[in-house]
Formats: sequence, C-alpha cells, structure tokens
Amino acid sequence: MKRSGVQRLATLTPTKLVATGSCTLALLINANHTIACPAFVSAKTLPTTVTDAAPNSIRLFKFVKGTTGSQWSSLPIQIDPLTKEGVIDNKRALPEDAFKIAPEDRVVFETKTFGDKYDHKTALPCAARHVTEIESLAGQTNGSFAYIMTCADTATAPKSMGPLVTHDPKTKLVNTERFAYEYQPTNQLLFKTLTAHMSNGKDIVAGHNSDFVLHMDLKRFFTMNFGNKNVESYVESTHSGDVGISAVVNFYLRVLLFKVDMKMATKASFFRDSTNIPMIVDVPLPAPNHLNPGSGMLYTFKPEGTKFNLTPGTLTVPLVNPERIKKGYEEVARDSESTCTGESCVYRVTGNVESKTFNIDIVIPRHAVQKGFYPQLVTDVPKFKKDMNWNNPSDDDEGRFGFYYENSGLPQGRFTMNYWIGFTDGPAGGTCPSPVDVKETISGQDIVDAQAAKGTPTH
Repeated sequence: MKRSGVQRLATLTPTKLVATGSCTLALLINANHTIACPAFVSAKTLPTTVTDAAPNSIRLFKFVKGTTGSQWSSLPIQIDPLTKEGVIDNKRALPEDAFKIAPEDRVVFETKTFGDKYDHKTALPCAARHVTEIESLAGQTNGSFAYIMTCADTATAPKSMGPLVTHDPKTKLVNTERFAYEYQPTNQLLFKTLTAHMSNGKDIVAGHNSDFVLHMDLKRFFTMNFGNKNVESYVESTHSGDVGISAVVNFYLRVLLFKVDMKMATKASFFRDSTNIPMIVDVPLPAPNHLNPGSGMLYTFKPEGTKFNLTPGTLTVPLVNPERIKKGYEEVARDSESTCTGESCVYRVTGNVESKTFNIDIVIPRHAVQKGFYPQLVTDVPKFKKDMNWNNPSDDDEGRFGFYYENSGLPQGRFTMNYWIGFTDGPAGGTCPSPVDVKETISGQDIVDAQAAKGTPTH
C-alpha cells in the first residue's frame, strides 16, 4: 500500500480579534544544527491500522549502513491526542498505552538524526505490522530517511530518550537543554524572560517582558485599547511525551470587575529545540465596516541580548509606515505577497545573540496578507505611537522591538498565524515544522517473507 503526502508549513486555525495580542513568539534554539524544529505528521496520512494501535506500539527507527554490517537505532517519537479543532484532547491525554490513535492526532519527531534508506535486506528491529518510510526534505547531509513501524513486540523496541522538556507550574518555567521560557503569571502565552542556553554553559537572556496592545478605532464609536491587563491566558492542561510537551491554553477577557471565558483555546508546543504557538484570529464582523485605518495589534518585547540585522535586503518583514497605514488597508496590502508561496506567507527577521544567529519566522495565510494583515517591523515604539496618534504611551515603551498588524481589512471569519524563533550557529535556513514526505508503506510480514525467500535472517 502506498501513501504519499508532503507535510509542509501548515496554516492551522486563526484566535479572537480581542486576543490577537495574546500570542507569544514561538521559540527555536539549536546550538549545533540549522534544523531547529521537529516534523509534524497527521495520523491520517499513516496506515489506517495505526488508528487501531496504542501510541506505545508506534516506533521510529533510523537505518544506518556500515562496512561491517548495517543496524537500526530507535529515535524518539510522540503522539499528541488532538480534538477535531486541533487542541489537546483532555479526555484522551492519558499515558500513551491508555488511548488509541485517532486520524486527527499529531505524530511528532525530529529529523536531524535521520539515517540511510533501508536496503530491505537487514532484519527489521521489531515484529512490525507496517513499515512507513519518511523522507526529510530539510536537506541535511547525515541522512534523510527514517521508518515508522507498528510494533507487535513493543518490549523489543525501546524508546531511545526520556522526556526532553520539563515544565514547572510553580516557577512558571518551561526548560530544555537548549532554552528556558519563563511565562507571565496571568498571560501565559507571553514570556517574562526568554533565555538561550549556550554551548559553553552560559545563559543569555534573548528577550524579556513581551507585551501587546490591541488598538481598535471604531467607526461611529470611541477608540478602544486592550492589553495584558484585559486579556488573560492560562495553561490548563498538558500532555508530555518523548519529544516535548503540548499544552492547552485558554483565554479570558477581563473588563472592569468581570472575567469572561472566551470559549477558545490554542495549542502551545515545546520541544528540545523549539516551541510553536499558533495564534487564532477570530473576526466576528467584517472589519472594513467597523474599523478605521490604524486599527491593529502591536506586539513587542525588549531584546536585551539580541542585536537584530536591519540592513536593507536582509529583511522580509517591511519597516512600519504610519502614513501608508492611515491611507487604508488596501494601500497596506499592496505588494504584500512577495514572501508568499502557495497558501502561506513567511516573514523572517534575523539578528545575533553573541555567536548565534537569531531568526524570527512568522507564517500567515495568504488570504489574510491580501487584506493587509502581516507583520510590519517597529523599532521605535514611542515614535510609532506618536505618529499613529495613539493616546496610550507607556513608560515601558522605550527600547522595545516588535511587530504591528493592521486589522481594518480583515473579513469576517477565522485566520491563523504561527510564530517560530530560532537560534543557529550558521545562517538561518529551513522551514518550520521541518518538511517531510510520507512515502511508501509496506507490510512488515511482506518484508519478512521476501527475506525468508532469499535466505536472509529475519527478526
């Protein structure tokens, strides 16, 4: 049976307009490789028999050719139980031997340690019902193949690593060997400090005190500003595995003495080298009918140990232009699709944290970009607010760096964007999630039978 489908940068589902500022930058930190994020594969792209299996029977192996013999090595793999809306399914977020895989579940693994293409001569590493070949499209030189197997004898297919990410709710800290993410007390998708663990054991704060302002200049009404004091987000449940931790984060709107459950959630994912947080933008009414130009979201943080490269030609994120914004979203949207490929547009800003290359990737659906919703770089927040005639200055605005998104052109509906941030030793490259191709699936028994016919020792 052959199944094929390239798993590339996916647009997930966009978060209520009021909560657009509640999303943080997702983090990638990679000390030794340019591939600094894992691959995501939907369970529905794998053999249908996988959905009958428990996650602890699904294993990932790499094949390595050798002059004195070839061998298999186990690689970490994780199954995240998801709802049809794409968030962690609390009803199934149990130990991995306690739930069955569903088509909407997410299979997560790293690609930077992939190996050689299987020669079909070496015995399989377990009593596999099926063997699915996965090819990495990231272009690494050490090998591009790995194999997902449904093992009947799980005891002979040990996991190669324990948990790579830890989460301490008391200290509000997510920690890996590559980075630490301390989130804020009442808006837990915003970081308080973002710290890179360097290869020499030194820790450097790459950024701190992320913040947002949602400015809505309503037609025939007064102007409204929402910020950290109005929108709260909390980690309400988590699911951990051998590759990382995924968390359900819910949003609440605080107005005066009232705290309103906004009835929406997103999925924050933290891995050894990366974390990804999709931001959902839910627009209840057509924005052009209700918002004046200059209505948008400003997300900022203090870089501290980061020096961004703002040389013309190195940015795919345009510098903010208040006068253009005031002319309307049609003017903002003009010539905005230069970074788009297919249905997604990727914007990147790079800088340095000492010897590391620091890159921020923001992925937005093309149809939202066509309405003027894309990141515009803001390097002087006080000047930007003054030029935009926003009457909400803050003593903390000085030294902030961030992005402005114009919202006045958005149609009614939902849009999703994804944040990724990376630290690499060399030039920033690749995409996130790491792109892979789900290739041929073969019956494990067919492989064993073919080897037996040729007199090859089998598992």
